[in-house]
Amino acid sequence: MILQSFKEISFKYVLPLTVISFFTVTQWWYALPVDGVDTLYWGFPFPYVGEGWHTSGSLQFFILEVLADLLTYFLLCFALVSGMHKWVPSITSGKLFVRSLRALAIFYILGIVLVLSVSNPVFNFKRPYEWRMIDHGLVFIWQRTPRPDHPGAQPSFIPSDSIK
Repeated sequence: MILQSFKEISFKYVLPLTVISFFTVTQWWYALPVDGVDTLYWGFPFPYVGEGWHTSGSLQFFILEVLADLLTYFLLCFALVSGMHKWVPSITSGKLFVRSLRALAIFYILGIVLVLSVSNPVFNFKRPYEWRMIDHGLVFIWQRTPRPDHPGAQPSFIPSDSIK
């Protein structure tokens, strides 16, 4: 009975909510990689995607961080849904609500597939370099990620008139 309830809760509510929350709210990280340029990363609690360096508009993905973030979101959604199911058992959801959750999750998955197909991504198992975080904040998918202006993030250049 408990296993059946676990499967039902997971497939009906938790998996769609995990996908929706994973792509809806995240954290941005403005960082300076070692021997690199200032770069924006996204992911909560671990940055799993960043701006690519090999071409404009490209992205770099870190598989280990994606898996850790997905597991974190799944556990948070499972705790939320099972807590609501335990403490407020009289709440029932109709087929329209469950189908809407699934449709929105599929829409988000198709959106990320589209982004992956046009962004020329690079996949790494783990971030292969060290970095110094300069700033961070939360962002929703519909918001533009701010690009902070920090003097420590830009490399210092030698003026051309001082070279003899």
